[in-house]
Amino acid sequence: MVTEAEIFKSIMPSLEILTQTVSTGIEDIIYWPMPQSALLGFYHASSEHSRCIQIKAEAAFGGGLVGDNVERVQALCSTGVADLFTQLGIDLETYGNAYLQIVRDKNSQILSLSPLPALTMYRHANLRDYVQIIYLPDGKEEITHFSSDEVLHLRPPCPYGSFYSLPTWIGAIGMLELVQAAVEWNKHFFVNHALPEYAIITKGSPLSDAQKEVAKNFFQREYQGIENAHRTLLLHIADTE
Repeated sequence: MVTEAEIFKSIMPSLEILTQTVSTGIEDIIYWPMPQSALLGFYHASSEHSRCIQIKAEAAFGGGLVGDNVERVQALCSTGVADLFTQLGIDLETYGNAYLQIVRDKNSQILSLSPLPALTMYRHANLRDYVQIIYLPDGKEEITHFSSDEVLHLRPPCPYGSFYSLPTWIGAIGMLELVQAAVEWNKHFFVNHALPEYAIITKGSPLSDAQKEVAKNFFQREYQGIENAHRTLLLHIADTE
């Protein structure tokens, strides 16, 4: 008996969705060059990457501040200077941007300082002010507008211009994508018992090229992607002689 085996491999989908700008339906904001959610996804993709961000922020600000006006600044921070600036440092390293809210009285005297999560912040289309968008559990949006004197926008110089900056690790984005893909691939390898989920066996006359193409297209369309690693096998057994 002659046995023919042919494997139709899936094609891994593009990871470009991680870098596509999504619309919130709000017209008076300037979108980031890369969505904050994508940058946050890369933070979670690698334990080494996220730990480096934490260490840099804690090393820079974990000990607090020094100087003549430290007590004054400390009094303005409800959670303490070290906590405030460490949070700003984490946002700065994760997103390339950090935002500090400045609450003033009617005489423009500063009353308090608090971080605004970069994940929620956008530049206003007027190029001066800011908009915060918080997505609530019920699917609605909580939108808050801030004037330019209510927000301090921290960001390093960046070739993308003056609206936003990208984080300094952006050149490693390809490696982080590979790490993420490898982890998902290996996870689903074991989820699928490290074996094909099932096999389709045909007997009798060999499949025609047209039939093979139909089967191949079906599997690549319906079973492609990392989550389907090691799942599909098409096996044809020729006529016995």
